[in-house]
Amino acid sequence: MNGSRRFSPNKRRGMILHAILLTLLAGLTVFLFWLGFQQVSRGLLFLYLILGAILLIPLAIVGYRFYSLLRASYEIDRDQLSIRWGLRIEQIPLPEIEWVRPLDELGEILRTPLLSMPGAYLGTVKSPNLGEVEFMASNMNEAVVIASNRIVVVVSPEEPSGFVRAFQDAAEMGSLATPDARSSHPGVYVSQVFKDRLAMILLIALTLSTVALTVMNALLVLGRETISLGFAPNGSLLEPVPSSYLLLLPVLGLIIYFSDLAAGLFFFPRANKQLASYLVWAAGILSMVLLIAASLILYFSAA
Repeated sequence: MNGSRRFSPNKRRGMILHAILLTLLAGLTVFLFWLGFQQVSRGLLFLYLILGAILLIPLAIVGYRFYSLLRASYEIDRDQLSIRWGLRIEQIPLPEIEWVRPLDELGEILRTPLLSMPGAYLGTVKSPNLGEVEFMASNMNEAVVIASNRIVVVVSPEEPSGFVRAFQDAAEMGSLATPDARSSHPGVYVSQVFKDRLAMILLIALTLSTVALTVMNALLVLGRETISLGFAPNGSLLEPVPSSYLLLLPVLGLIIYFSDLAAGLFFFPRANKQLASYLVWAAGILSMVLLIAASLILYFSAA
């Protein structure tokens, strides 16, 4: 038997914190968009919309950290130690591991990576004794340091002592095989996309269509004071509203863009899932084309 044992980092505190951050960022983004549409000055309108769009970036980062913590695990068997943290995967053959010990027994204080927080101690730091140290941990009170001849990693299993014992037991049993070391970073998956011709064509088209939607609506807003956002059941135009409301369409387009981009990148590295990525990105392009058509119809219907 391989005697595999799986450990998880302490997730509760980190997930609560990230859920709060997600809620605050999403709420602030929606508030900025809403505030923008209340402005009479078009300069303030564009300012608030740009700020809201910028907040989509930290929103995506916190969302990825939440997902990574949710899926994080450490697994030990007789052959290797496997660490999974979101799209980051590190598989270390057991014979390559030199020692495993709790952080408080290390004999030196390791500083944590920049922007670390409960649930997401992620990144690398330099240690005078250990060299480059990578963190994939959620709680520094349960931190364990793993040193191999290739990499030094800090993890945080819920049962640090049990994790160390599991490693010692696996090492005493000896390896049944010597698997190859594997190290995958999110950047590796992105590079796979860059090497795929169809994926690059779809992503470029999706990006350009999103930019076209945004620029076109910004110009349309400058050309008219009011606009109708649709038709009544009898076929007549709805009551006119400020033309700035037309910018709701590029806001929707940005949400679709980031959602499709993330979904496609999620599916792409998985075996036989590239087709799903292609379909998601193609659907995003179609959505942008429809939004562009809707913008033009609304604009010229009021002429």
